[in-house]
Amino acid sequence: MMKRMIQTGVALALGTAASSALAFNPSVTAPDYQTVFSGATAASNSARVWIIDRVCDTTQPVDVFRRWTGSSFGNDWAVACKTKTHQDKDGDGIVDAGETVASKNVLFRKRDTGGSGWGVTPVTHPMNVAPGVAATNGVDPVNPGGAATGFKVDIMTVTAGAGFNCDTTANPPAALVTGAGTNYSEYKCGTANEQKVPDAGFSDIEPNKFFGINTPSGLPEYAASTGVSTNTFGALVFGTPVSLDLRNALQAVQGLTVGSETQANMPSLSSTEIRSLFTGGIPNWNNLMVTNPADVNGPKISLAAHPDVVALGTVPADKKVQICRRVPGSGTQAQFNTIFLNWPCDTSVKTPSSAPGSLALGPVVAENSGSSDVSRCLDDFNDGSNASGKNAALTKRWAIGINSTENNVDNSFSYRFIKIDGGAPTIQAVHAGDYQDYAEQSFQYRTSADRLLNASLASDKTDTLTILAHMAAQGNTPNDTASVNTNYVHTWGQGGWLVTPKSTGGFTPSNPFSISNPVNSSTRAPFGFAPNTCHLPTTIKTVQGGL
Repeated sequence: MMKRMIQTGVALALGTAASSALAFNPSVTAPDYQTVFSGATAASNSARVWIIDRVCDTTQPVDVFRRWTGSSFGNDWAVACKTKTHQDKDGDGIVDAGETVASKNVLFRKRDTGGSGWGVTPVTHPMNVAPGVAATNGVDPVNPGGAATGFKVDIMTVTAGAGFNCDTTANPPAALVTGAGTNYSEYKCGTANEQKVPDAGFSDIEPNKFFGINTPSGLPEYAASTGVSTNTFGALVFGTPVSLDLRNALQAVQGLTVGSETQANMPSLSSTEIRSLFTGGIPNWNNLMVTNPADVNGPKISLAAHPDVVALGTVPADKKVQICRRVPGSGTQAQFNTIFLNWPCDTSVKTPSSAPGSLALGPVVAENSGSSDVSRCLDDFNDGSNASGKNAALTKRWAIGINSTENNVDNSFSYRFIKIDGGAPTIQAVHAGDYQDYAEQSFQYRTSADRLLNASLASDKTDTLTILAHMAAQGNTPNDTASVNTNYVHTWGQGGWLVTPKSTGGFTPSNPFSISNPVNSSTRAPFGFAPNTCHLPTTIKTVQGGL
Protein backbone atom coordinates (compact mmCIF):
# COMPACT_ATOMS: atom_id res chain seq x y z
CA MET A 1 0.00 0.00 0.00
CA MET A 2 1.92 3.05 1.21
CA LYS A 3 5.16 3.76 3.00
CA ARG A 4 5.05 3.82 6.76
CA MET A 5 7.33 6.09 8.73
CA ILE A 6 10.64 4.97 10.13
CA GLN A 7 12.02 6.95 13.02
CA THR A 8 15.66 7.86 12.46
CA GLY A 9 15.99 10.78 14.84
CA VAL A 10 15.14 11.65 18.39
CA ALA A 11 12.90 14.34 19.78
CA LEU A 12 14.25 17.78 19.02
CA ALA A 13 14.49 20.20 21.92
CA LEU A 14 12.68 22.92 20.02
CA GLY A 15 10.60 24.09 22.97
CA THR A 16 8.58 27.22 22.34
CA ALA A 17 10.47 27.87 19.11
CA ALA A 18 8.90 24.78 17.56
CA SER A 19 6.15 26.73 15.80
CA SER A 20 8.76 28.51 13.70
CA ALA A 21 9.58 25.14 12.10
CA LEU A 22 5.97 24.38 11.28
CA ALA A 23 4.90 24.02 7.66
CA PHE A 24 2.22 26.49 8.72
CA ASN A 25 0.80 26.92 12.20
CA PRO A 26 -2.91 25.96 12.18
CA SER A 27 -3.30 28.00 15.36
CA VAL A 28 -2.22 31.17 13.58
CA THR A 29 -2.75 30.64 9.86
CA ALA A 30 -5.84 28.88 8.60
CA PRO A 31 -5.06 26.30 5.89
CA ASP A 32 -6.12 27.18 2.37
CA TYR A 33 -8.35 24.11 2.61
CA GLN A 34 -8.68 20.82 4.48
CA THR A 35 -9.29 17.24 3.43
CA VAL A 36 -10.86 15.04 6.08
CA PHE A 37 -10.76 11.23 6.22
CA SER A 38 -12.35 8.81 8.65
CA GLY A 39 -12.51 5.07 9.14
CA ALA A 40 -10.23 2.07 9.37
CA THR A 41 -7.35 2.31 11.79
CA ALA A 42 -5.54 -0.51 9.98
CA ALA A 43 -4.86 1.75 6.99
CA SER A 44 -3.88 4.78 9.04
CA ASN A 45 -0.12 4.41 9.40
CA SER A 46 0.31 3.74 5.71
CA ALA A 47 -2.15 6.41 4.56
CA ARG A 48 -0.46 9.05 6.68
CA VAL A 49 2.97 8.39 5.25
CA TRP A 50 1.64 8.05 1.70
CA ILE A 51 0.26 11.59 2.03
CA ILE A 52 3.62 12.81 3.33
CA ASP A 53 5.58 11.19 0.50
CA ARG A 54 3.17 11.50 -2.42
CA VAL A 55 0.96 14.54 -1.82
CA CYS A 56 3.15 16.93 0.19
CA ASP A 57 5.92 19.03 -1.32
CA THR A 58 8.83 17.22 0.29
CA THR A 59 11.16 20.18 -0.25
CA GLN A 60 9.06 22.16 2.24
CA PRO A 61 8.44 21.54 5.98
CA VAL A 62 5.97 18.75 6.72
CA ASP A 63 4.30 18.37 10.13
CA VAL A 64 2.39 15.45 11.61
CA PHE A 65 0.06 15.87 14.59
CA ARG A 66 -0.96 12.75 16.52
CA ARG A 67 -3.15 12.01 19.51
CA TRP A 68 -0.99 11.25 22.56
CA THR A 69 -2.38 9.19 25.43
CA GLY A 70 0.49 10.00 27.77
CA SER A 71 2.25 6.69 27.12
CA SER A 72 1.60 5.90 23.45
CA PHE A 73 -0.04 7.30 20.33
CA GLY A 74 -3.80 6.82 20.12
CA ASN A 75 -6.45 7.49 17.52
CA ASP A 76 -6.61 10.50 15.13
CA TRP A 77 -3.86 12.37 13.31
CA ALA A 78 -3.26 15.22 10.86
CA VAL A 79 -0.63 16.23 8.29
CA ALA A 80 0.07 19.91 7.55
CA CYS A 81 2.09 20.69 4.44
CA LYS A 82 2.24 22.52 1.15
CA THR A 83 0.96 20.33 -1.67
CA LYS A 84 3.20 19.39 -4.55
CA THR A 85 1.73 20.44 -7.89
CA HIS A 86 2.07 17.06 -9.63
CA GLN A 87 -0.37 14.39 -8.46
CA ASP A 88 0.43 11.44 -10.76
CA LYS A 89 -2.86 9.57 -10.66
CA ASP A 90 -1.92 6.88 -13.19
CA GLY A 91 1.63 6.45 -11.95
CA ASP A 92 3.26 6.86 -15.36
CA GLY A 93 5.59 9.64 -14.26
CA ILE A 94 4.07 12.04 -16.79
CA VAL A 95 2.03 15.13 -15.92
CA ASP A 96 -1.26 14.43 -17.66
CA ALA A 97 -4.34 16.63 -17.88
CA GLY A 98 -6.15 16.72 -14.54
CA GLU A 99 -3.08 15.63 -12.60
CA THR A 100 -1.94 18.99 -11.28
CA VAL A 101 -3.04 20.90 -8.22
CA ALA A 102 -2.21 24.33 -6.84
CA SER A 103 0.63 24.59 -4.34
CA LYS A 104 -1.27 25.52 -1.17
CA ASN A 105 -1.22 25.03 2.58
CA VAL A 106 -3.41 21.99 3.18
CA LEU A 107 -4.35 20.20 6.39
CA PHE A 108 -5.11 16.50 5.95
CA ARG A 109 -6.97 15.06 8.94
CA LYS A 110 -7.95 11.52 9.85
CA ARG A 111 -10.40 10.25 12.47
CA ASP A 112 -9.50 6.70 13.53
CA THR A 113 -11.92 6.39 16.44
CA GLY A 114 -14.61 3.77 15.84
CA GLY A 115 -12.90 2.18 12.87
CA SER A 116 -14.18 1.29 9.43
CA GLY A 117 -17.88 1.98 9.86
CA TRP A 118 -17.06 5.64 10.37
CA GLY A 119 -15.29 5.58 7.00
CA VAL A 120 -18.43 4.24 5.32
CA THR A 121 -21.74 5.79 6.40
CA PRO A 122 -20.47 9.38 6.90
CA VAL A 123 -19.16 9.24 3.33
CA THR A 124 -21.56 7.01 1.38
CA HIS A 125 -24.99 7.61 2.90
CA PRO A 126 -27.44 9.38 0.54
CA MET A 127 -27.83 12.12 3.16
CA ASN A 128 -24.22 13.03 2.51
CA VAL A 129 -24.51 13.19 -1.25
CA ALA A 130 -27.73 15.10 -1.91
CA PRO A 131 -27.99 18.84 -1.13
CA GLY A 132 -30.10 19.62 1.90
CA VAL A 133 -30.10 20.83 5.47
CA ALA A 134 -27.04 21.61 7.60
CA ALA A 135 -24.78 18.72 8.53
CA THR A 136 -25.44 16.95 11.80
CA ASN A 137 -23.63 14.40 13.92
CA GLY A 138 -25.39 11.20 12.90
CA VAL A 139 -28.97 11.10 11.61
CA ASP A 140 -30.60 14.50 11.12
CA PRO A 141 -32.78 14.89 14.24
CA VAL A 142 -35.47 16.94 12.50
CA ASN A 143 -35.89 14.86 9.36
CA PRO A 144 -34.18 11.47 9.77
CA GLY A 145 -35.24 10.31 6.32
CA GLY A 146 -34.41 13.52 4.55
CA ALA A 147 -31.34 14.87 2.85
CA ALA A 148 -28.38 16.40 4.66
CA THR A 149 -24.99 17.66 3.60
CA GLY A 150 -23.17 15.10 5.69
CA PHE A 151 -22.48 13.63 9.08
CA LYS A 152 -20.12 15.53 11.29
CA VAL A 153 -17.68 13.38 13.23
CA ASP A 154 -15.52 14.17 16.23
CA ILE A 155 -11.89 14.62 15.24
CA MET A 156 -8.76 15.80 17.02
CA THR A 157 -8.34 19.58 17.24
CA VAL A 158 -5.10 20.72 15.61
CA THR A 159 -3.74 23.78 17.40
CA ALA A 160 0.02 23.99 17.84
CA GLY A 161 2.23 25.97 20.20
CA ALA A 162 2.76 26.52 23.89
CA GLY A 163 -0.48 25.88 25.80
CA PHE A 164 -2.39 24.65 22.73
CA ASN A 165 -3.80 21.15 22.15
CA CYS A 166 -0.53 20.18 20.43
CA ASP A 167 1.68 21.74 23.11
CA THR A 168 5.16 22.18 21.70
CA THR A 169 6.60 23.12 25.09
CA ALA A 170 5.24 20.21 27.07
CA ASN A 171 5.96 17.81 24.21
CA PRO A 172 8.69 19.00 21.83
CA PRO A 173 8.32 17.50 18.34
CA ALA A 174 10.38 14.55 17.12
CA ALA A 175 12.40 14.78 13.92
CA LEU A 176 11.53 11.75 11.78
CA VAL A 177 11.96 10.50 8.23
CA THR A 178 9.81 8.19 6.10
CA GLY A 179 11.10 5.14 4.26
CA ALA A 180 11.19 7.27 1.12
CA GLY A 181 13.48 9.79 2.83
CA THR A 182 10.99 12.59 3.58
CA ASN A 183 11.86 14.56 6.71
CA TYR A 184 9.01 15.67 8.93
CA SER A 185 8.23 16.75 12.49
CA GLU A 186 5.86 14.77 14.69
CA TYR A 187 3.85 16.55 17.39
CA LYS A 188 1.99 15.08 20.35
CA CYS A 189 -1.55 16.38 20.79
CA GLY A 190 -4.11 16.20 23.57
CA THR A 191 -7.74 15.18 23.89
CA ALA A 192 -9.55 18.25 22.52
CA ASN A 193 -11.98 17.52 19.66
CA GLU A 194 -14.05 19.40 17.12
CA GLN A 195 -16.46 18.26 14.44
CA LYS A 196 -15.87 17.89 10.71
CA VAL A 197 -17.62 16.15 7.82
CA PRO A 198 -15.34 13.54 6.18
CA ASP A 199 -14.67 13.79 2.45
CA ALA A 200 -13.44 10.20 2.18
CA GLY A 201 -13.11 7.07 4.23
CA PHE A 202 -11.30 3.76 4.61
CA SER A 203 -12.84 0.43 5.55
CA ASP A 204 -11.23 -2.95 6.05
CA ILE A 205 -13.88 -4.59 3.90
CA GLU A 206 -16.44 -3.41 1.36
CA PRO A 207 -19.03 -0.82 2.55
CA ASN A 208 -22.14 -2.97 2.07
CA LYS A 209 -21.17 -5.20 5.00
CA PHE A 210 -21.71 -2.40 7.54
CA PHE A 211 -25.21 -3.15 8.76
CA GLY A 212 -26.64 -5.09 11.70
CA ILE A 213 -23.92 -5.97 14.22
CA ASN A 214 -21.37 -4.11 12.04
CA THR A 215 -23.19 -0.77 12.38
CA PRO A 216 -21.28 1.86 14.36
CA SER A 217 -22.99 3.24 17.45
CA GLY A 218 -24.59 6.60 16.59
CA LEU A 219 -24.84 5.98 12.84
CA PRO A 220 -27.47 4.35 10.62
CA GLU A 221 -26.76 1.22 8.63
CA TYR A 222 -25.05 1.37 5.25
CA ALA A 223 -27.24 2.71 2.47
CA ALA A 224 -26.15 2.66 -1.16
CA SER A 225 -25.91 5.98 -2.98
CA THR A 226 -24.65 7.52 -6.17
CA GLY A 227 -21.90 10.10 -6.30
CA VAL A 228 -19.39 7.91 -4.44
CA SER A 229 -16.31 6.20 -5.84
CA THR A 230 -15.47 2.90 -4.09
CA ASN A 231 -12.02 1.46 -4.72
CA THR A 232 -10.31 -1.78 -3.74
CA PHE A 233 -7.03 -1.24 -1.94
CA GLY A 234 -4.44 -3.77 -0.88
CA ALA A 235 -5.04 -6.85 1.22
CA LEU A 236 -4.03 -6.55 4.86
CA VAL A 237 -3.09 -9.66 6.83
CA PHE A 238 -4.91 -9.95 10.16
CA GLY A 239 -4.12 -12.24 13.03
CA THR A 240 -5.13 -13.57 16.41
CA PRO A 241 -3.04 -12.03 19.18
CA VAL A 242 -3.02 -13.57 22.65
CA SER A 243 -1.60 -12.26 25.91
CA LEU A 244 2.05 -13.18 26.46
CA ASP A 245 1.46 -15.59 29.33
CA LEU A 246 -1.18 -17.41 27.26
CA ARG A 247 1.20 -17.63 24.30
CA ASN A 248 3.81 -19.19 26.57
CA ALA A 249 1.26 -21.65 27.95
CA LEU A 250 0.30 -22.73 24.43
CA GLN A 251 3.96 -23.17 23.57
CA ALA A 252 4.40 -25.38 26.62
CA VAL A 253 1.56 -27.76 25.74
CA GLN A 254 2.48 -27.90 22.05
CA GLY A 255 6.07 -28.98 22.71
CA LEU A 256 7.57 -25.68 21.59
CA THR A 257 10.32 -23.59 23.15
CA VAL A 258 8.64 -21.37 25.73
CA GLY A 259 9.49 -17.72 25.20
CA SER A 260 10.85 -18.21 21.67
CA GLU A 261 9.76 -15.56 19.16
CA THR A 262 10.48 -17.62 16.02
CA GLN A 263 7.90 -18.89 13.56
CA ALA A 264 8.95 -22.49 14.25
CA ASN A 265 7.95 -22.00 17.90
CA MET A 266 4.77 -20.06 17.19
CA PRO A 267 1.82 -21.92 18.79
CA SER A 268 -1.43 -22.51 16.93
CA LEU A 269 -5.14 -22.56 17.60
CA SER A 270 -7.66 -23.95 15.16
CA SER A 271 -10.21 -21.70 13.53
CA THR A 272 -12.87 -23.74 15.33
CA GLU A 273 -11.26 -23.01 18.71
CA ILE A 274 -10.98 -19.29 17.86
CA ARG A 275 -14.61 -19.17 16.75
CA SER A 276 -15.67 -20.94 19.95
CA LEU A 277 -13.67 -18.58 22.17
CA PHE A 278 -15.19 -15.46 20.60
CA THR A 279 -18.79 -16.74 20.66
CA GLY A 280 -18.73 -18.11 24.21
CA GLY A 281 -18.46 -21.81 23.34
CA ILE A 282 -15.26 -21.85 25.39
CA PRO A 283 -15.98 -19.36 28.19
CA ASN A 284 -13.22 -20.46 30.57
CA TRP A 285 -9.66 -21.61 29.92
CA ASN A 286 -10.49 -24.72 31.96
CA ASN A 287 -12.76 -25.61 29.02
CA LEU A 288 -9.89 -25.64 26.49
CA MET A 289 -8.81 -29.25 26.63
CA VAL A 290 -5.32 -30.53 25.79
CA THR A 291 -3.52 -33.86 25.84
CA ASN A 292 -2.48 -35.13 29.27
CA PRO A 293 1.27 -35.92 29.03
CA ALA A 294 0.85 -38.53 31.77
CA ASP A 295 -1.79 -40.41 29.75
CA VAL A 296 -1.66 -39.39 26.09
CA ASN A 297 -4.42 -41.82 25.13
CA GLY A 298 -6.63 -41.04 28.10
CA PRO A 299 -9.00 -38.20 28.91
CA LYS A 300 -7.79 -34.72 28.08
CA ILE A 301 -7.12 -32.12 30.74
CA SER A 302 -7.61 -28.37 30.79
CA LEU A 303 -4.93 -26.05 29.48
CA ALA A 304 -4.63 -24.43 32.91
CA ALA A 305 -4.05 -27.82 34.58
CA HIS A 306 -1.34 -29.06 32.20
CA PRO A 307 1.76 -29.71 34.36
CA ASP A 308 4.11 -27.89 31.96
CA VAL A 309 1.83 -24.85 32.11
CA VAL A 310 1.52 -25.00 35.88
CA ALA A 311 5.31 -25.16 36.09
CA LEU A 312 5.55 -21.78 34.36
CA GLY A 313 4.01 -20.18 37.45
CA THR A 314 1.89 -17.76 35.41
CA VAL A 315 -1.53 -19.43 35.41
CA PRO A 316 -3.95 -16.63 36.43
CA ALA A 317 -6.23 -17.10 39.39
CA ASP A 318 -9.13 -15.83 37.25
CA LYS A 319 -9.42 -18.36 34.42
CA LYS A 320 -12.35 -16.77 32.59
CA VAL A 321 -11.57 -16.09 28.92
CA GLN A 322 -10.86 -12.40 28.37
CA ILE A 323 -11.72 -11.08 24.90
CA CYS A 324 -10.21 -7.84 23.62
CA ARG A 325 -12.32 -7.27 20.52
CA ARG A 326 -13.24 -4.16 18.54
CA VAL A 327 -16.44 -2.10 18.70
CA PRO A 328 -19.34 -2.53 16.23
CA GLY A 329 -18.44 -0.63 13.09
CA SER A 330 -14.78 -1.61 13.27
CA GLY A 331 -13.51 -3.14 10.03
CA THR A 332 -11.14 -5.36 12.00
CA GLN A 333 -14.19 -6.75 13.79
CA ALA A 334 -16.26 -6.87 10.58
CA GLN A 335 -13.65 -8.92 8.71
CA PHE A 336 -13.43 -11.30 11.69
CA ASN A 337 -17.21 -11.64 11.78
CA THR A 338 -17.22 -12.49 8.08
CA ILE A 339 -14.19 -14.77 7.82
CA PHE A 340 -14.57 -16.70 11.10
CA LEU A 341 -18.31 -16.50 11.83
CA ASN A 342 -19.80 -16.20 8.31
CA TRP A 343 -21.77 -13.09 9.29
CA PRO A 344 -23.42 -11.30 7.39
CA CYS A 345 -23.12 -13.96 4.67
CA ASP A 346 -25.58 -15.88 6.86
CA THR A 347 -27.32 -13.64 9.39
CA SER A 348 -28.71 -16.64 11.32
CA VAL A 349 -25.31 -17.67 12.69
CA LYS A 350 -24.05 -17.11 16.23
CA THR A 351 -22.63 -13.62 16.59
CA PRO A 352 -19.56 -12.74 18.67
CA SER A 353 -19.85 -12.10 22.38
CA SER A 354 -20.23 -8.41 23.18
CA ALA A 355 -19.28 -6.30 26.18
CA PRO A 356 -19.37 -6.89 29.06
CA GLY A 357 -19.83 -10.60 28.38
CA SER A 358 -20.46 -12.81 31.40
CA LEU A 359 -18.64 -11.41 34.41
CA ALA A 360 -19.53 -14.50 36.44
CA LEU A 361 -18.87 -17.33 34.00
CA GLY A 362 -16.94 -15.87 31.06
CA PRO A 363 -16.06 -14.87 28.53
CA VAL A 364 -15.46 -11.32 29.76
CA VAL A 365 -15.50 -8.89 26.85
CA ALA A 366 -13.87 -5.50 26.33
CA GLU A 367 -14.79 -3.61 23.15
CA ASN A 368 -12.03 -1.32 21.87
CA SER A 369 -12.31 1.64 19.52
CA GLY A 370 -8.97 1.32 17.72
CA SER A 371 -6.21 -1.18 17.05
CA SER A 372 -3.92 0.58 19.53
CA ASP A 373 -6.66 0.15 22.15
CA VAL A 374 -6.67 -3.61 21.52
CA SER A 375 -2.91 -3.63 22.08
CA ARG A 376 -3.30 -1.87 25.41
CA CYS A 377 -6.20 -4.13 26.41
CA LEU A 378 -4.19 -7.32 25.84
CA ASP A 379 -1.22 -5.75 27.59
CA ASP A 380 -3.30 -4.81 30.62
CA PHE A 381 -4.83 -8.24 31.20
CA ASN A 382 -1.43 -9.88 30.90
CA ASP A 383 0.26 -7.46 33.30
CA GLY A 384 -2.59 -6.51 35.62
CA SER A 385 -2.46 -2.86 34.55
CA ASN A 386 -5.08 -0.46 33.18
CA ALA A 387 -3.64 1.77 30.46
CA SER A 388 -6.63 0.80 28.29
CA GLY A 389 -9.23 1.76 30.89
CA LYS A 390 -10.71 -1.74 30.44
CA ASN A 391 -9.18 -3.32 33.54
CA ALA A 392 -10.08 -1.15 36.51
CA ALA A 393 -9.74 -4.08 38.92
CA LEU A 394 -6.16 -4.71 37.69
CA THR A 395 -7.08 -8.35 37.05
CA LYS A 396 -4.78 -10.81 35.31
CA ARG A 397 -6.52 -13.05 32.77
CA TRP A 398 -5.41 -14.96 29.71
CA ALA A 399 -6.70 -12.80 26.86
CA ILE A 400 -7.32 -13.18 23.14
CA GLY A 401 -7.97 -10.43 20.59
CA ILE A 402 -8.07 -9.34 16.95
CA ASN A 403 -5.53 -7.10 15.24
CA SER A 404 -3.72 -6.59 11.97
CA THR A 405 -0.10 -7.65 11.59
CA GLU A 406 0.93 -3.99 11.38
CA ASN A 407 0.83 -4.04 15.17
CA ASN A 408 3.39 -4.93 17.87
CA VAL A 409 6.25 -5.48 15.45
CA ASP A 410 8.77 -4.67 18.18
CA ASN A 411 7.04 -6.91 20.76
CA SER A 412 6.75 -3.92 23.10
CA PHE A 413 3.25 -4.97 24.20
CA SER A 414 2.72 -8.08 26.32
CA TYR A 415 0.98 -10.08 23.60
CA ARG A 416 1.97 -12.16 20.59
CA PHE A 417 0.33 -13.37 17.38
CA ILE A 418 -0.26 -17.09 16.96
CA LYS A 419 -0.77 -19.41 14.02
CA ILE A 420 -4.26 -20.32 12.83
CA ASP A 421 -4.79 -23.93 11.70
CA GLY A 422 -1.01 -24.25 11.61
CA GLY A 423 -0.48 -21.30 9.27
CA ALA A 424 1.52 -18.23 10.32
CA PRO A 425 0.04 -14.77 9.56
CA THR A 426 2.63 -13.90 6.92
CA ILE A 427 2.17 -12.50 3.43
CA GLN A 428 4.02 -15.56 2.08
CA ALA A 429 1.48 -17.89 3.71
CA VAL A 430 -1.42 -15.88 2.26
CA HIS A 431 0.17 -15.98 -1.21
CA ALA A 432 0.65 -19.76 -0.84
CA GLY A 433 -3.01 -20.24 0.14
CA ASP A 434 -2.07 -21.48 3.61
CA TYR A 435 -3.57 -18.58 5.58
CA GLN A 436 -6.95 -16.99 4.85
CA ASP A 437 -7.34 -14.23 7.44
CA TYR A 438 -6.74 -11.29 5.13
CA ALA A 439 -9.07 -8.48 4.12
CA GLU A 440 -9.11 -6.48 0.90
CA GLN A 441 -9.38 -2.86 1.95
CA SER A 442 -11.79 -0.31 0.52
CA PHE A 443 -11.34 3.43 -0.05
CA GLN A 444 -14.42 5.54 -0.83
CA TYR A 445 -14.81 9.23 -1.55
CA ARG A 446 -17.48 11.61 -2.75
CA THR A 447 -17.04 12.54 -6.40
CA SER A 448 -19.32 15.59 -6.47
CA ALA A 449 -17.29 18.72 -5.74
CA ASP A 450 -20.15 20.48 -3.97
CA ARG A 451 -20.28 17.58 -1.47
CA LEU A 452 -16.69 18.16 -0.37
CA LEU A 453 -17.45 20.39 2.57
CA ASN A 454 -13.95 21.14 3.86
CA ALA A 455 -12.93 23.36 0.94
CA SER A 456 -14.83 26.52 0.08
CA LEU A 457 -13.36 27.56 -3.29
CA ALA A 458 -14.36 25.61 -6.40
CA SER A 459 -10.70 25.32 -7.39
CA ASP A 460 -9.82 23.81 -4.01
CA LYS A 461 -12.66 21.30 -4.32
CA THR A 462 -11.33 20.30 -7.73
CA ASP A 463 -7.84 19.87 -6.27
CA THR A 464 -9.28 17.74 -3.47
CA LEU A 465 -10.89 15.43 -6.03
CA THR A 466 -7.58 15.14 -7.88
CA ILE A 467 -5.76 14.15 -4.70
CA LEU A 468 -8.46 11.63 -3.73
CA ALA A 469 -8.38 10.09 -7.21
CA HIS A 470 -4.60 9.88 -6.96
CA MET A 471 -4.90 8.01 -3.67
CA ALA A 472 -7.50 5.63 -5.13
CA ALA A 473 -5.39 4.80 -8.19
CA GLN A 474 -1.90 4.73 -6.71
CA GLY A 475 -2.41 3.94 -3.04
CA ASN A 476 -1.15 0.36 -3.23
CA THR A 477 1.35 -0.17 -6.02
CA PRO A 478 3.74 -3.14 -5.66
CA ASN A 479 6.70 -0.80 -5.06
CA ASP A 480 4.89 1.14 -2.33
CA THR A 481 3.63 -2.05 -0.72
CA ALA A 482 7.08 -3.61 -0.71
CA SER A 483 8.40 -0.45 0.95
CA VAL A 484 5.75 -0.33 3.65
CA ASN A 485 6.19 -4.02 4.41
CA THR A 486 9.78 -3.45 5.48
CA ASN A 487 8.28 -1.95 8.63
CA TYR A 488 6.20 -5.03 9.45
CA VAL A 489 8.94 -7.65 9.71
CA HIS A 490 8.21 -9.59 12.88
CA THR A 491 10.51 -12.06 14.56
CA TRP A 492 8.28 -14.79 13.11
CA GLY A 493 8.08 -13.42 9.56
CA GLN A 494 6.71 -10.80 7.20
CA GLY A 495 3.35 -9.29 8.11
CA GLY A 496 1.59 -6.40 6.42
CA TRP A 497 0.12 -5.95 2.97
CA LEU A 498 -0.40 -7.66 -0.36
CA VAL A 499 -1.48 -6.02 -3.63
CA THR A 500 -4.72 -7.29 -5.12
CA PRO A 501 -3.94 -8.93 -8.50
CA LYS A 502 -5.06 -6.98 -11.58
CA SER A 503 -4.57 -7.27 -15.32
CA THR A 504 -3.49 -3.62 -15.55
CA GLY A 505 -0.82 -1.59 -13.78
CA GLY A 506 1.64 -4.46 -13.50
CA PHE A 507 -0.17 -5.98 -10.52
CA THR A 508 0.79 -9.56 -11.41
CA PRO A 509 1.85 -12.17 -8.81
CA SER A 510 5.35 -13.60 -8.97
CA ASN A 511 6.18 -17.29 -9.18
CA PRO A 512 7.87 -17.98 -6.85
CA PHE A 513 6.65 -15.31 -4.48
CA SER A 514 8.84 -12.22 -4.24
CA ILE A 515 8.98 -9.84 -1.28
CA SER A 516 9.80 -7.04 -3.75
CA ASN A 517 6.62 -7.78 -5.75
CA PRO A 518 4.07 -8.56 -3.02
CA VAL A 519 1.09 -9.18 -5.33
CA ASN A 520 -1.34 -11.72 -3.93
CA SER A 521 -2.07 -14.92 -5.82
CA SER A 522 -5.70 -14.90 -4.69
CA THR A 523 -8.58 -12.49 -4.29
CA ARG A 524 -12.13 -12.36 -2.98
CA ALA A 525 -13.09 -10.45 -6.14
CA PRO A 526 -12.27 -13.01 -8.87
CA PHE A 527 -13.31 -12.98 -12.52
CA GLY A 528 -14.68 -9.46 -12.50
CA PHE A 529 -16.92 -9.90 -9.43
CA ALA A 530 -17.24 -7.02 -7.00
CA PRO A 531 -15.17 -7.38 -3.81
CA ASN A 532 -17.04 -9.61 -1.39
CA THR A 533 -15.47 -10.84 1.84
CA CYS A 534 -18.13 -13.57 1.94
CA HIS A 535 -16.35 -15.18 -1.02
CA LEU A 536 -13.62 -17.65 -0.16
CA PRO A 537 -10.26 -16.66 -1.65
CA THR A 538 -9.82 -17.78 -5.24
CA THR A 539 -6.34 -18.29 -6.65
CA ILE A 540 -5.76 -16.51 -9.96
CA LYS A 541 -3.00 -18.23 -11.92
CA THR A 542 -3.61 -16.10 -15.00
CA VAL A 543 -4.46 -12.55 -14.00
CA GLN A 544 -7.67 -11.54 -15.75
CA GLY A 545 -9.34 -8.23 -16.47
CA GLY A 546 -12.20 -6.69 -14.58
CA LEU A 547 -10.74 -6.79 -11.09
